Amino acid sequence: MSDSPSPTSQSLQAEYEAKLAADLERNAAERERLTEQMAVFEKELKVLERNRAMLLEMQQAVGSAGTATDADTAENKSAPRTSGESKVPKARQAKGAKAAKGRTAASAAKTRTEDAGAQKPPSLVQLVRDYLAGQSEPKSAAEVAADVTERHPERTVTVNAIRTALEALVAKSAVRRAPQGKSVYYDHVPAADTDAKPADADQAAPTPA
Repeated sequence: MSDSPSPTSQSLQAEYEAKLAADLERNAAERERLTEQMAVFEKELKVLERNRAMLLEMQQAVGSAGTATDADTAENKSAPRTSGESKVPKARQAKGAKAAKGRTAASAAKTRTEDAGAQKPPSLVQLVRDYLAGQSEPKSAAEVAADVTERHPERTVTVNAIRTALEALVAKSAVRRAPQGKSVYYDHVPAADTDAKPADADQAAPTPA
């Protein structure tokens, strides 16, 4: 009597092996996707932390300047006049008050200008969208990563992070996939194409009887 496995057991074993291989492949893909998203989130968090520290420093500087101005005004009001001190004409007092208001307004305008200059830099998703919008042909994730790195050397860009940004734009219908053989390329979707989809759907809807 032969001890070789039956065809049925061999078929079940092959089926289990194929299922396990597929599950492992899905697990690896999910881990890679989450790792890429975590890298993007960590980078954006660092940018937010730097901006917050800068804004806090500016807030403290503005508060210190306002406190010093109030203290000088209070000191001038409470200082007693000596008998030999000549009185300051009211016209001169009014002129000094206007000058103080002008300095305060100038300080506030400078603060607003500094706040505008400290705006958050564009996100990686925005950089990728702007880059593809200027291209005449689809690009791979590696090509996008290389060009974005060349244009923005101050930023740390990886292919995985670029791929995550591209897939986020695909989900928003701002970018579409353009498979070419075994490779996947990405192409920009013009705003006119995105806006035209709802209109086409309305025209295609049947007229109720």
